Amino acid sequence: MNWAGQRERGSAVLARAALWLALHGGRLAGPALVLPATTWFLATSGPARAASRDYLRRVLGRPVRLADVARHFHTFACAVLDRVFLLSGRLDGYRIETVGLDEVLAVLARGQGCILLGAHLGSFEVLRAVAREAPVPVWALMYRRNAGALTALLDRLAPGMRDQVLEIGDTASMIRARECVERGEIVGILADRAPAGHRMVEVPFLGQDAAFPTGPFVLASTLAAPVILFHGLRTGPRRYQVRFEPFAERIALRRATRAADLQEYVQRYATALERACRAHPFNWFNFFPFWTSDAPARRRAALLLVMLCSSPAAAEPDLSLPDLMARLAAVPERQAVFQEHRRLAALSEPLESRGRLIYRRPDHVEKITTWPEPERLVVDGARLVLTPANDAPRVVDLAGQPELRVLIDAIRGPLAGDLPALQRAFTVSLSGTLAAWTLDLTPRDPRAARLLRGARIRGA
Repeated sequence: MNWAGQRERGSAVLARAALWLALHGGRLAGPALVLPATTWFLATSGPARAASRDYLRRVLGRPVRLADVARHFHTFACAVLDRVFLLSGRLDGYRIETVGLDEVLAVLARGQGCILLGAHLGSFEVLRAVAREAPVPVWALMYRRNAGALTALLDRLAPGMRDQVLEIGDTASMIRARECVERGEIVGILADRAPAGHRMVEVPFLGQDAAFPTGPFVLASTLAAPVILFHGLRTGPRRYQVRFEPFAERIALRRATRAADLQEYVQRYATALERACRAHPFNWFNFFPFWTSDAPARRRAALLLVMLCSSPAAAEPDLSLPDLMARLAAVPERQAVFQEHRRLAALSEPLESRGRLIYRRPDHVEKITTWPEPERLVVDGARLVLTPANDAPRVVDLAGQPELRVLIDAIRGPLAGDLPALQRAFTVSLSGTLAAWTLDLTPRDPRAARLLRGARIRGA
């Protein structure tokens, strides 16, 4: 097993034992686990030791002793132990101080939602403890598809916690995040690391360029809400400080200067994180090589939709756009399989899905995803009903969501063969023949372009 797996398995063992002690042995028995857990991590996680030493050398500005690495591991073990008590609501003996909370309350008082941008610094669970007293719901945007044993264990400890988690990259979650912010609620996301394959940008951090994910900033720009930094810092045994500070009234990524804007926001975030790390050096729990020489991919993102549409006519050598639209419009109903490759700005590799499309004139579309996760999207006119796997249906009025409607019309417009409507929303270009044609759609509305860079539909 590699070092990451060892750390995850060790964290789960510690959390499982701490959970039992929290429920049966009381809080005082828990710290007895910390010393052996720290020793275990120190002895078995060689790459994590090296990563800790590299980070501490940069943040402390001096040669690093084994005792420094042990303290770093010890702080992490204590934070894992504290997660159990914080999630189980056993806060007796804990002192949680908040700094800058007025910044959040001022935004909420204006009837606005906001985005909390954090890092793997200290404890996210201490924010959940503070959120119990929040005047509005607090949601967490997270990558949970590869959640490990520790996360699964803590989910069982606080089963209601999962209901407050929105999965990054999931269609339903992105709609829900937008709705949450529009209702004046809070959405939190960690922005200092992401799973392999996600888009990164390099900025100076603790003396050398380091790669940070761009996805959290792209997501924040689409939510169009004030952004506030937060850190849940462990300052001592059962002592935490939750800090809030303004980051941006909103993250705006202009089409012409998108790469430069992203670079600026990521650099601002990295500077704030560096400041917090220097003030609390043993609180940052990124135990992997963070500084690399590999340049991140900087390809422009786009949404690529590939579907197979059955044409009622035989193949012809040439094809015009009015001709194709007329042929599609002549079909009152059709079913087709689809393969979708969504290229998100947060990811360097596309998200793939497969399923069936059902269309009935004039404006009924069903998109039934069967892989990798079942999901059913039904559109009738301006009413969208989205039913994720094992979740209740969600109804969205597209009349009040013009940007979302563009995403739907990228599918429904070609199926309906309504060229005038399609050209009102998109710049449309066609290539190929009737036997193998490609339709490219580019949104005309700049607001819609924030969500959809472009769509490519291939058919036969």
